[in-house]
Amino acid sequence: MARSKRHTKSGPGATVDGGNEVRAYSQEIVGATLTVLTGGEAGRFFTLGPTGGVLGRGDEVDVAFSDETVSRRHATVTLGAEGFRLTDSESHNGTYLDGLAVRGSIVLPRRCRIQLGTRVMLEWNALDELGVEAIGKLSKALLLDPLTGAGNRFHLEQRLAAETSYARRHHQALGLLLMDLDHFKRVNDEHGHLVGDRVLANVGHALTASCRTEDAVFRYGGEEFCILVRGLEMDRLLHMAERIRAMIAGLSVDAEDTCVQVTTSIGVAALDLEDKPDAEEILLLADRALYRAKTLGRDRVEIFQPE
Repeated sequence: MARSKRHTKSGPGATVDGGNEVRAYSQEIVGATLTVLTGGEAGRFFTLGPTGGVLGRGDEVDVAFSDETVSRRHATVTLGAEGFRLTDSESHNGTYLDGLAVRGSIVLPRRCRIQLGTRVMLEWNALDELGVEAIGKLSKALLLDPLTGAGNRFHLEQRLAAETSYARRHHQALGLLLMDLDHFKRVNDEHGHLVGDRVLANVGHALTASCRTEDAVFRYGGEEFCILVRGLEMDRLLHMAERIRAMIAGLSVDAEDTCVQVTTSIGVAALDLEDKPDAEEILLLADRALYRAKTLGRDRVEIFQPE
């Protein structure tokens, strides 16, 4: 019995496989991923496009690490005719490719391990068009809450660590708003979980639309949301929180013959830059402020104030 012939093309188009027409992708490398394997940032991953990027600990880099053994501009990745090329930028603690020191620059294989300094090990994977498309979908699934469109808890942990480091280096204000929808269990009990989900989705989308580009909205869990706010002092943070409280109180969702409205309690905290705080401290302070807002009657904004 004769075998059917399979034809492939190197560029985008179509190919015939057993009589079925399928889409073909170019095998040309157009991007890459970097996954952190070691250290306190293990599990983070980054994507690079065809323009490549600068790797380092400084602020003017494309892929930033907090490890102090990484130089501010440690290495550069560029894409040429032969593929991606890794160049050590005269880093203090060296750049290594599969255990060997990089002197100058070297062409990267499709898959390898890159070490920056003494503690940061990265998994490198070069991607073609199909791979870039798949990674884009994976990134969205990993970082976003599908119901509300806000960032998820995993994304919050990553962003909080990065924003805390940025605030320390630049001595710039960093604020956090932690909010909880009041008596949300009643919504689910009286109107059903489908209506409850619609309320959560409306709140998430409204929060994202009302924030600045440099701020970030996350679903902290259940009916709790969190907003990271860069560059606003406490008085402006409180003004922002009050505006958001009023906005949520004005939202409504149709449920059969009635409209469902909710209120929110908001705890506000600001990073204490003089105390060299860790990433979780500001979240803890906001949680205490939220508890205060709940105990004082809900539908209000509070800040944490020590006794």
